[in-house]
Amino acid sequence: MLSVQITTQDALYAAYLAFVPDGGIFIPTATDYQLSITLPLRLCLPEKTSWWTTSAQIIWITPATAPDQIAGIGVQFTGRNAAQIRQQIELCLADRLNSDQPTYTL
Repeated sequence: MLSVQITTQDALYAAYLAFVPDGGIFIPTATDYQLSITLPLRLCLPEKTSWWTTSAQIIWITPATAPDQIAGIGVQFTGRNAAQIRQQIELCLADRLNSDQPTYTL
């Protein structure tokens, strides 16, 4: 199981994959994963004390060898709480969703 605690809105903005149906996040990691596998995910958002649990499919991999990029995986929320997690993330980022600040992936 992947457990990810995002502690700041800046980190959440950088990780959020708004272009992914049902939402997703980029998780910095040096661990090797394969595309398309589905993993259980626990996620805690900034200023929250509760954890969301869902499934997440790996849809993006940035290898450790990629120049000038942070190694990690992009996951799409696929479990039963996917829509609620996306909604909570977008509430947290309401004033930043249309920002042109760079993220981990774009």
